[in-house]
Amino acid sequence: MSIIKPPEVDPRKSAEIAEQTRQLLCNYLGWDKNADGGEAGKALTAVFAHLCSLVVERINRAPEKNFLAFLDLLGNTPVPATSSRAPLSFILNSSASEGVLVPSGTRLFAPPPPGADEPVYFETDAELWLTTLELQSFVNGKSIMNADKSCIPCRDIELFKENETIYHIGFALPEPRKMPAGLAVVLYFEIESPAYKPVDTLTTAVDSLEWEYYAGIDSNNVDPWRPLYVEDHTHLLTTSGNIVFELPDGFSTGKVNDTDNYWIRVKAGNSAFNSNPAKLRWIAANTVMATQAATVTDEILGSSTGNAGQTFQTMRHPVRAGQTLDVQERVLAMPNQTETQAEWIAWEEVADFYASGPADRHYVLERDTGTVIFGNGQNGMIPPPGINNIKMISYRYGGGSQGNVPAETVTGFWSSIPQVDGVTNHSPAQGGAEQESYESLLDRAPRVLRHRNRAVTQSDYEDLAQLASTEVALARCFPLIDLAAEPFAVISDQEREAFEKKGVGKVSLVIAPKTADPEPLPSLPLVRQVTDFILPLSSSLVALSVVGPLYLPVNVTIEVVTTSNQLNALVLKTLKERIDTFLHPLT
Repeated sequence: MSIIKPPEVDPRKSAEIAEQTRQLLCNYLGWDKNADGGEAGKALTAVFAHLCSLVVERINRAPEKNFLAFLDLLGNTPVPATSSRAPLSFILNSSASEGVLVPSGTRLFAPPPPGADEPVYFETDAELWLTTLELQSFVNGKSIMNADKSCIPCRDIELFKENETIYHIGFALPEPRKMPAGLAVVLYFEIESPAYKPVDTLTTAVDSLEWEYYAGIDSNNVDPWRPLYVEDHTHLLTTSGNIVFELPDGFSTGKVNDTDNYWIRVKAGNSAFNSNPAKLRWIAANTVMATQAATVTDEILGSSTGNAGQTFQTMRHPVRAGQTLDVQERVLAMPNQTETQAEWIAWEEVADFYASGPADRHYVLERDTGTVIFGNGQNGMIPPPGINNIKMISYRYGGGSQGNVPAETVTGFWSSIPQVDGVTNHSPAQGGAEQESYESLLDRAPRVLRHRNRAVTQSDYEDLAQLASTEVALARCFPLIDLAAEPFAVISDQEREAFEKKGVGKVSLVIAPKTADPEPLPSLPLVRQVTDFILPLSSSLVALSVVGPLYLPVNVTIEVVTTSNQLNALVLKTLKERIDTFLHPLT
């Protein structure tokens, strides 16, 4: 019979605790780094470390079930399933004379995955006004890309790679459509964000954009290009998102590269160029982000028997956050009277019942299975007996890897929209993941107990970086240095003390993303995401720099003798794959 080894809350042994205690004493008492406090100091430190190791050893003996219950008591539960997201582009009917409003929460679907019967549902995240303007062309210098299937494929154009680059975007207004004057136009840009590069290798970067529209040439020969005020959700065209603008007065047709259209254009505000450019994949109008989820309303969960610890289950799961649950109760019809009437009352979701009292209308929801759990009358109120008196007023379900559907598959309407011919996703849906496994929880939770969502030590910064995004594969923290400003700094032993004094308050965090690329480098949006996540959790005095790793070249020379010439190609391929795997930073 095999014995299951319980997980270690704290892997430190007596010697490690003693050494950490000595370092803390040196730090807080101002001792020399190599001081040990003399014989008395060493003895007291050893006794303290021995007693601490006994406590650690007893904690580490806790069975796995008790440890999971302990984690649950502290609020450490598996991370729920996440839903994928995708940009959905709508196609307006050619006979529509005016635009159409697509409400927020409009449901679309992709075909069922293999072995499933239910389609993969998506719901739009915001309302979208479909403009009557048709996206026609994108002019990159002298080359023109034309619209195809409601979008313009752009063949990985490196944005603002050269000085004084101007990009033109053309629209048509076919009959019988009317000009949508005063209404918002939404353009979605699918962009592959640039990867991190050390500041020393960058020569320049675009720090502002100028948008303009063509207003026609008048008798006074005034410049036909006028300023266009846009709402930019793309961080200066470095990450995917919308450019939103209100159609200005005087929007006119004109020729660009002998093509007659309504035109807008964009150029770098400082006439600079990007030495680390983003790549433009495609552009589409009438596009909105959608989440892999579906909404259910007024679902009866069952009838309360008045017993303690009742459980009910939603028909669909996993359940996303934001649900509303009501219980039908008998309440006084009027104050100071005994007559009662039935009334639906909202109950509150809590993580557990540990802090719930007998009169608290609380419930616990296990999102992965859709199980609703009520209290026992001591910790959490028991729902009063009734017939079909427990109801989910509204909830959304969805999530998991099944939502990562390929491009051009989200094409179905749950209910038709007048004057709308079709919808599709020009890019695959991404971000869907299953609920965290218990093995992952057992690995992550002890670190959470250590840092408690505060960035103090080097290991805290590294752990929180991996909590900031599931894209982060590795993180290494380096205090007392700003690697963004000095990525290639070389510090000798003689200079170290002065260098560390100069670097007080500086913390650098090197992150590598999950990717099969030979040199995994984080994208700039991932760097921003990790920075924004950790900064509020660290001291206000800390200057945090999140950067990507630097890689050293490795040359490998191998002499191989094969027993047959027929094996040469196979041996060469196998060797290359195994060497690449061995040298890859993540594998």
